[in-house]
Amino acid sequence: MRYGKLKFAAVIILIGLGLYTLYPTYELYVKLPREKKALTELRQRAVTRDDSMRVSYRENELKEKEAKLHKRALHLGLDLVGGMHLMLEIDKSKLTKEEARDAVDRALAVIQNRIDQFGVYEPIIQKVGADRILVQLPGVDRERAVNLIGQVALLEFRLVAEVEKTNEVLKMIDDYYRRINKEDTTTKAEGTFLSYVISVDRNDFGVEEVDFPIFAQLVNNAKEIVPQEYEILFGPTEVIQGRRVRRLYLVKKEAELTGASITEANPAPYQGQDPNLANTWIVSLKLSRKDATKFAMITGRNVGRRLAIVLDNVVRFAPVIKERIPTGEAMITTGEINPERARDLAIVLRSGALPAPVIITEERTVGPALGKDSIDKGIRAGLIGAIIILLFMIIYYSLSGVIANITLILNIFFILVVLAGLRATLTLPGIAGIVLTIGMAVDANILIFERIREELRAGKKVRSAVDSGFSRAAVTILDANITTIITTIALYFFGTGPIRGFAVTLMVGLVINIITAVVIGRFIFQWAVTQFAHERLRI
Repeated sequence: MRYGKLKFAAVIILIGLGLYTLYPTYELYVKLPREKKALTELRQRAVTRDDSMRVSYRENELKEKEAKLHKRALHLGLDLVGGMHLMLEIDKSKLTKEEARDAVDRALAVIQNRIDQFGVYEPIIQKVGADRILVQLPGVDRERAVNLIGQVALLEFRLVAEVEKTNEVLKMIDDYYRRINKEDTTTKAEGTFLSYVISVDRNDFGVEEVDFPIFAQLVNNAKEIVPQEYEILFGPTEVIQGRRVRRLYLVKKEAELTGASITEANPAPYQGQDPNLANTWIVSLKLSRKDATKFAMITGRNVGRRLAIVLDNVVRFAPVIKERIPTGEAMITTGEINPERARDLAIVLRSGALPAPVIITEERTVGPALGKDSIDKGIRAGLIGAIIILLFMIIYYSLSGVIANITLILNIFFILVVLAGLRATLTLPGIAGIVLTIGMAVDANILIFERIREELRAGKKVRSAVDSGFSRAAVTILDANITTIITTIALYFFGTGPIRGFAVTLMVGLVINIITAVVIGRFIFQWAVTQFAHERLRI
């Protein structure tokens, strides 16, 4: 056999390169989940801050490793790995005509930026029609995805009124309710608005979480009583002395500064002296040089007063200004032990605010269990089908069927290698394309074997019959595969979404089918005939 060793070396090198190409896929979907599971168990057992920091450090290492693997591995689609399908619409009701004109485009850019920083791989984010945005995020849970996308993230720095002024305004609202309706059924048994208000940490007022919906409604109904330059805002829910409360703040309506020019926003563990914030995470902010100068002027003029950091109308932090801050640095407390929320908040702050709230008009969740179920069923169906085909080839074509089976296995192997090399996304329609390719590969082998049988029946020697059989079948195989490839090209250019995935997989499979059936299969046949010098071929 001419160039036998060279061809054998070429096949071995191709298989070696294929294994090298597929190894990141194995690491991503087999090794990495095991490491993540072990890390989650380690976090649950962590009892000290140092333990938590070590776990967080290791988590960051795994995230970096995952990011690198995603650049080299075969990706799984939404229907296999699970995730979110969202259709969003921008709420333009409060925008001016000028602002509404490009609101969708600006929202699309902000959402794209947030998801890029979030680290979702192979997301689909595109404008649909004039007013809607389609978002598909493989491998993320619903709560985090909705929070990341839906948060407007309007950050403002506002001055907080003195305690005396806040007390005065609360009494004005209380007098208002006493005046308009002495038997107001929305107030507590004591019959006063102030009965809802509790003292928190001596300098703050608050309201218990259970009373918050009614109290917020009362405040909203009495907003005419509040001086024009002020408004009442609330903080997030906190647990203080065993009670779930929300602090209330009387803050200036006009923001001293906004977060439009934040240059850095990073999560970090809280390292201050407040015992309520121990072991929680914060988001540290850094403003641009221009706004840092303005921030320094604001803090310099208001030493001794409180400056509220307001995110989407929720006061996240209201520290007392003790001195002028020239560095343009601030922080937002999250109250979260889990660093994930602090990371998500940092992402939305870095990405900027949405031009308007987004409304989710359509939502579909593909759970990881459903995706795993699809994979399991697909693998099970593929294995059963493959075993039946392998057995049929061996039973019907004897030892020659073994060679056909080797080319079939190589066919599937090289399809996965090429898809991984192209960084393609494997979906259920893609798996259907692979199954169809297997059928085409079996058909090609049957065609070759029948031609060889014809040559043997015509009285040719084994080696001559093999050569003639492959030569005669190759033309037919090429015709069949090329015509199907032309069809898949049309599918790719005129189809969308899953149809394109099916077309790409089938196209790759057919090209590889020609190579494995006609080139590699012929080489193995010739090698076997030469090596064992058979006078009679079992086919």
